[in-house]
Amino acid sequence: VQNLQVAVEELKFRYETVLNENKKITEHKCLEIDKVRDKTEAELKKLEHVCDLMKAAEAKQQKLMFWKRICAQKCKTLRELQVQVDDSSVTFTGSLSLEEENCTIRKKYEDLKRQLGKMEFQNEELACQLRKEDESLQCSKLKLEEKIVEYKALTRQLESALEEGRKMV
Repeated sequence: VQNLQVAVEELKFRYETVLNENKKITEHKCLEIDKVRDKTEAELKKLEHVCDLMKAAEAKQQKLMFWKRICAQKCKTLRELQVQVDDSSVTFTGSLSLEEENCTIRKKYEDLKRQLGKMEFQNEELACQLRKEDESLQCSKLKLEEKIVEYKALTRQLESALEEGRKMV
């Protein structure tokens, strides 16, 4: 009986030791899980910011396309006006002398030339802006993809930590 009591006491001691170790391991795993969860949440916040940047970049790209269309329309109108000026110079008849007609046509031509220059300058500015927006969009897209990969890795890490915790328990 005494031997059995000693064996029972020894088993009780071992059982308490195993329980304490299990409790420590569980607490450690919980801490690890919390760390991974915090890390994942921080990464998600960063990803949300990148998503917002992507949306803003897409909106700006649409705006640039809109301005490009307007610029193209203005260039077309300017060309049409130039054709009209050329046509009217051929058929222009009136009381003005040839020199006055010439002077008027030159003024119109210079005005149209200036307008065309302005339009081309605006077009170049818009094209430059569009290139910058495209670069920004590509950069944001790459960042988003990197963050998604990191997020997936952290998710797998969190799942494996949870699985290990469950196994330990």
